[in-house]
Amino acid sequence: MSPLTSPTSPFPTSPGRSLVTFPNQTIGPAVGTTDPATVSVLAAGGIPATALDAYRRAAAVANPACGITWPLLAAIGRVESNHGRFAGATLHSDGLSTPPIIGIRLDGSRSVVVRDTDGGRLDGDPTYDHAVGPMQFIPSTWAVYRADGNGDGRYDPFNIYDAAAATANYLCQAGGNLRTGAGQQRAVWSYNPSTTYVSEVLALEAAYAAGAGIVVPVPPAIIQPLPPPVPQQ
Repeated sequence: MSPLTSPTSPFPTSPGRSLVTFPNQTIGPAVGTTDPATVSVLAAGGIPATALDAYRRAAAVANPACGITWPLLAAIGRVESNHGRFAGATLHSDGLSTPPIIGIRLDGSRSVVVRDTDGGRLDGDPTYDHAVGPMQFIPSTWAVYRADGNGDGRYDPFNIYDAAAATANYLCQAGGNLRTGAGQQRAVWSYNPSTTYVSEVLALEAAYAAGAGIVVPVPPAIIQPLPPPVPQQ
């Protein structure tokens, strides 16, 4: 299933940064009201303006040694949640989606088993974890890579600003030098260890980059697992 036609990832879950991976991903209860005046409008490439702003901010403040650009974040955001709009959710200009996006229960029936790590604080389930938010973090991984992407003093995986910044942190740590095709492959593979997922994310990245006049690395001809990068100093 292509991310160009499906807003959710159909690929095997990663036990490290676990993803929601099946098309019947769920959304949580609505929070507050939906004010049409606050709905994010579409920007270039069909990306909501709020999401695009979040991706650009996250890339701008990431470790400069990493070299990440916003099209890679946008590609992952498109696959994971259609930029915070999965299953009809509405992305607002404050970075939050209503209803909030919550993934399937990671109880082993359709995924790897990930038992609860946060007492249900983020996903509402005290027994098993669920991936949460527009970039689909499990709570334990969010606790490591969490970020305040909009400077409001909060760390909220349901806010696309914070989630995009955390994703940039994760990809930079996993991939090392993202100015190279090998580094990008390593980073995206770590996000979801599926050759199909890696290929489609990198293809989306190239499409977004071409539309914006940004040069990104050419992915390797064969996608395969790679050893971890040398830790950055």
